[in-house]
Amino acid sequence: MNRTLLTSQTPPLLGTSTKPVSGTKGGNVTLTCESEDREITHISLFHQADEIPVCETEECKSENSRVFKEGSCDIIIKDLKLSDAGKYILRVYYTNDQSKLEPQITEYHLHIHDEISVKKGEKVKLDVLLINADKVERNSSEGWTEVWTRGHGVNSDRLTVSDETLIINEFTVTDTGTYRVLDYEGETLITVSVTESGSTGEHKGIKEIVELIRFRWLNLLLLFSIIKYRETTTVGNISIHVTGQKGENATLPCDIEARDIFHVILTSQSKNIPVCENEECESGRAFKKGSCHIIIKDLIFSDAGKYILRVHYTNTPEPQIRTYHLQIHDDISVKKGAKVKLDVLLINADKVERNSSEGWTEVWTRGHGVNSDRLNDHDGNLTINEFTANDTGTYIVKDSEGETLITVTVTESRTDSGSPGERKDDTEHTAVYWFWSVGLPVILLVLVGVIVFFVNKKHQCLNRLYSLPPDQNAGL
Repeated sequence: MNRTLLTSQTPPLLGTSTKPVSGTKGGNVTLTCESEDREITHISLFHQADEIPVCETEECKSENSRVFKEGSCDIIIKDLKLSDAGKYILRVYYTNDQSKLEPQITEYHLHIHDEISVKKGEKVKLDVLLINADKVERNSSEGWTEVWTRGHGVNSDRLTVSDETLIINEFTVTDTGTYRVLDYEGETLITVSVTESGSTGEHKGIKEIVELIRFRWLNLLLLFSIIKYRETTTVGNISIHVTGQKGENATLPCDIEARDIFHVILTSQSKNIPVCENEECESGRAFKKGSCHIIIKDLIFSDAGKYILRVHYTNTPEPQIRTYHLQIHDDISVKKGAKVKLDVLLINADKVERNSSEGWTEVWTRGHGVNSDRLNDHDGNLTINEFTANDTGTYIVKDSEGETLITVTVTESRTDSGSPGERKDDTEHTAVYWFWSVGLPVILLVLVGVIVFFVNKKHQCLNRLYSLPPDQNAGL
């Protein structure tokens, strides 16, 4: 069976526009792809940090997989679930004239809608609190009001939260309306139209028609808001670059006003990272310092990448947001002939380059792998077999935006151990080095001094000779 596995969530290339796509729960949706008139090597699809198999054969489509390829590179997702909502990134790989893989990247934002009818007095469970959800709002005759926010919880005693589900206890007519779920960027993930089930078919039919018209207008407004948001907020989004050493600590600085901070939320690759209130907390490696500075201690390579910090105030519904890019460095020294494992192939890594006397060269790219028989990649490790002096240099790991995630400086280690012949060679090499770098310059300096001394003496004798009277000078 032919399947393409997604191995990471990677952000799009700079300048990539996002295509808004809408679908209904239980239905199908198509992520359209505008491919070039070239042979496609393979495709990859990314959604948050999950691996999604993409079927590419007719046999695969008949099985349980919900994601498959149609045509050259269109992606169809069938039997939609609310958890399918969010950002998708499609990579289509071509082979260029230099026989290297060249990706074409398209970003999508999938919005999913559902409609439910509830009897009065029933308990309603809305499984809408996704991992990338930031708030839930309800639209009624009074307009949009927040009913749940991450870090703050529900806004009513009649609402509860359990296992990523928003629960309405004892449903009443005042609970009807459209519920929408927004992510941290204000993008709409889910809309659910909740109506009260009526007793007569005619009344129910009229009400459903009104709700359907209302929903269609709402979808149009949401679509325009998504497009408008993309046009106005992506420009000028600046990340704070932070660099740290592996095994040490890094600080994500926070310049936000320290006034009645209720809660701070740190996310990386759409996952919430527990933040301790002080350094003594033993539940994690991230803790808060001061008002909202975040310290990440005992850095490891997998900590590299993008971070988003949201600071929530007690009396302000909108959080203050800061974005960071964390780069991690390490230095290692390796013996000749040893096997080197660099655990640098992160889920968001796109390529690895090495800087040597010949300049920067690619040694690994996602979708293509290593470019040398002496290298291999396995379980997130880039392995150098039988290390030599030619493998020394700085290895740099980049994401698909060209941002540096990791730098590793690799040098060759030298020890005093070895055979007598090797030690003799080292001694002779050292003696020759000292002769040419120290001894020869000293000898030349002494010779120059002697020559200058004799030249000066000669000039002094000639001067004395010329200064004598002619009668004395004639006898000489």
